[in-house]
Amino acid sequence: MKFFITRIVLKARQVQQWLVAYLVFGLLSVFKLFPADGSIRFADWVMRKIGPFTGRHKLILENLHCAFPDKDEAEITRIALESWGHIGRLAAEYVFLDELFDFDPDDPGWAGSRLPASNVSGNCSSLIGHSSCLPPTPPISKFYRWLPHLSG
Repeated sequence: MKFFITRIVLKARQVQQWLVAYLVFGLLSVFKLFPADGSIRFADWVMRKIGPFTGRHKLILENLHCAFPDKDEAEITRIALESWGHIGRLAAEYVFLDELFDFDPDDPGWAGSRLPASNVSGNCSSLIGHSSCLPPTPPISKFYRWLPHLSG
């Protein structure tokens, strides 16, 4: 009986995770219908409003208090809200990568519509550097190991 209940609970969690994933993918699909700048700003605004109501917000505040014990509560809250905004922008930017980076592999002097070729060093440091608002999870840590040396 205990095994049966455990399976039901695990399946319910899996269904919940799938529902959240489909909701997020649906929202990101709607973003694609609008211009990139407006959608990215909207994702920033939405995450700043929704983020503080998630369970992760308490962890973010606790980590910021540990990292910056000299900062007051208002500054910690501002940093946490900015972090949520960055996560929203990052998620929305993935929808518009084809517009943000106008890459042509046949043109050696390509220049993106927003990212000039002089800023791209060929080792993905631009994309990975922008993801710095996310914590390094084990899969990301394994990915960093395979990158060329990024300093300098």
